[in-house]
Amino acid sequence: KDAFYAIGQSFYNLGNLYSCLEKYSQASDSYKKAFEMVPDQVNCLYQIANALWNDEKPDEAKIHLLEFMQKQSSSRAHYLLGLIYARENSVLAALKEFWACIEYDQDDSNSDYYRALAYNCLGNTRLAERYFKRSILRDPENVELMYELIEHYEANGEGKKAHEYYQRIEAKIKTLAA
Repeated sequence: KDAFYAIGQSFYNLGNLYSCLEKYSQASDSYKKAFEMVPDQVNCLYQIANALWNDEKPDEAKIHLLEFMQKQSSSRAHYLLGLIYARENSVLAALKEFWACIEYDQDDSNSDYYRALAYNCLGNTRLAERYFKRSILRDPENVELMYELIEHYEANGEGKKAHEYYQRIEAKIKTLAA
């Protein structure tokens, strides 16, 4: 059992590497092998779905995502399912999933991040901004969250606010270099 877990973890890590390299087909294959080795690691199902979504295979992604959601719910799963439904032009189903993402009962940086993304998809830029900021407050060392907020500001023509976060990132880099 320990050997299967270790091999499964290796495939999972390989999937993460392929995802970072934007080789989503290989990533989904690696996550599938990881799930075969350790079927109780349901997070593999989400990762398979996410890789397939990024590989522009929404129908396959939906199958794995729905299987994941039968075993575990999360704000990120509702958000991804909302994107899939939106691509299918199933507006009501997409709205339902974005609202499920927003109302998901978890109070942490990751959930706030997905709430921000869902509000952004719903066109509510102010609430998106609020939840991006909450996410950053809960995880102030996560520079990627700051970049997400910067992109949000730039997409909405708020260059001055974006510049403020660029300066925060620059200050963090200087602190780390010292």
